[in-house]
Amino acid sequence: MNAMIQLPLLLPLLLCTRAQLPESVTQEGAYGQLQAVPDEPKPEMEVLVWRPDHADAHELANALIELSRANVGQSGFVRVHAVAVNDSIVVTASRENVAHALHLLEQLDQATPSSSASAQLVSREYTLRHVTISDAIAALEPLSRQIQEVGPSMQWLSTQNLSYVRSRGVVVAHDSAQRVDEIFALLERIDVPMPQILLRSYLIRGTQEAHDPRIPQGVVTGLRELVPYENFELVSFSMVRTDVAAKISIEDRSENAQYSMLLDPEAYDPDRQRLTLARCIYEIARQEGMVTVNRQFSTSASLTAGEYTVLGGVGADADFLVLHMALVD
Repeated sequence: MNAMIQLPLLLPLLLCTRAQLPESVTQEGAYGQLQAVPDEPKPEMEVLVWRPDHADAHELANALIELSRANVGQSGFVRVHAVAVNDSIVVTASRENVAHALHLLEQLDQATPSSSASAQLVSREYTLRHVTISDAIAALEPLSRQIQEVGPSMQWLSTQNLSYVRSRGVVVAHDSAQRVDEIFALLERIDVPMPQILLRSYLIRGTQEAHDPRIPQGVVTGLRELVPYENFELVSFSMVRTDVAAKISIEDRSENAQYSMLLDPEAYDPDRQRLTLARCIYEIARQEGMVTVNRQFSTSASLTAGEYTVLGGVGADADFLVLHMALVD
């Protein structure tokens, strides 16, 4: 609470007034008769003691003096005398102007948003370990804002609460302690290792010949329930380890054939261990005698860890694409 004491001024220097000559008294001089003019009554002065809650006493006293000078003649306001004594301000003004001085002090001695925020601003750095700066910027956008603070020359500055050192992968947060805690909590949630998977792809063709032992029995059992073939041969096989967010591109070339696959992941559900593919494109170009066989299919699908998934098949002597996803610790 502000400590304000309003007292009659008792200092002799401020209370003393010049003696008044009686109106009837005249003085004779060398240059004639002088009529004594009575002095105008001095306004009664008061002392106001103000202990600031927020502003510096010296700065507040100087600001009050400047404002009083600027407002002389406005609304009956006259100049005041203000000095800082320890942590308080002593204001001398006429009785009718003490109220004006008090009003100014109440306005000046406020916890403004800028000064209040500046007193509580903190800065912290976060070094990214797993996500990129671009991903961090996108994730932190809801928490990004302009902040106000008081600069070295007591001027108000407007700055961004988040900045980034791209070359080092560092996020710098400069804000209130609560907001910085929120920013760091979000960074710690998103800055985690991306789940790793081992993806196997089998390009399989139905055949009347003997079963190809290189094909897992689980694949054969599933295909027999889907297609009119009892036996299958392995045309191409690929295996790649990657994270669940990376695009996967695989090519297999031989003298008479070319196979290419593009997988574009969209989302990963860690609870169900399910990877959703926004797009899967498989292209086959195979030379059979004098004829080039071109086949292609495009689809979207979901892969569940530990399961074989038949994405598609095409052709009279059909080629089937089977994927198997396994999680890697």
